[in-house]
Amino acid sequence: MVSRIPLLSLKPGDIDVTSKGKNIRDSQLQRLLSEAIESTEKPKDIETALANFAASERLADGRLNPYRGIRRVRMIESLQSSARVEIRVGDDKPYKAYKGDSNHCYEIWRVPNGEPFPWVITTFEAHGNAVSRPHPAAKRLMRLFKRDMVAVEQDGKRLICYVQKFDADRIFLAPHTESNADARNRDKNDDFSLIQMATKSAIKASIRRILVDEIGRVQDPSLPV
Repeated sequence: MVSRIPLLSLKPGDIDVTSKGKNIRDSQLQRLLSEAIESTEKPKDIETALANFAASERLADGRLNPYRGIRRVRMIESLQSSARVEIRVGDDKPYKAYKGDSNHCYEIWRVPNGEPFPWVITTFEAHGNAVSRPHPAAKRLMRLFKRDMVAVEQDGKRLICYVQKFDADRIFLAPHTESNADARNRDKNDDFSLIQMATKSAIKASIRRILVDEIGRVQDPSLPV
């Protein structure tokens, strides 16, 4: 997948070559940008270095700068089949694909062999007419959306959480008393981390949706009314 992003919005991680995520499509441009920000550390210094590179008439070795005046950079990213939406006509090979980049909900199904099975519905699929399931005879046990309130059992105690995010295999939960959870989970200087649960471990923890009204009263289906 190819996209274009503003030059001045690039971060060091965008410029570094990586086997996962996006890379700058032009390898020469990638090398020159890496050299331009090599001695910088602060975000403002990096932005200034990139601006100077785009404005300079010549490169450090004296050659003319072929990228003078550049404002956007083309990025390329490889996507797995589960992360892309393919457009095709009939049974022909796909002629175009888009990055899905958004999931609608996370479902847990019980397949005929008795095992729980995770099933993620993308936003693209949710807006279509087709109803998908992992097996024709599967039974849906649960459907979760982002920010849904849930309860799980840990060490014999009930823990109330909200769904922060999910992927094809796991649910990521945050205790209901925690805020800004996603950013804190990615911050290496913060001890906070999201609770990760695979489907089987979520079932073992008796995960269930709960309701919380406007004054904070919890309605838990596992408790008597």
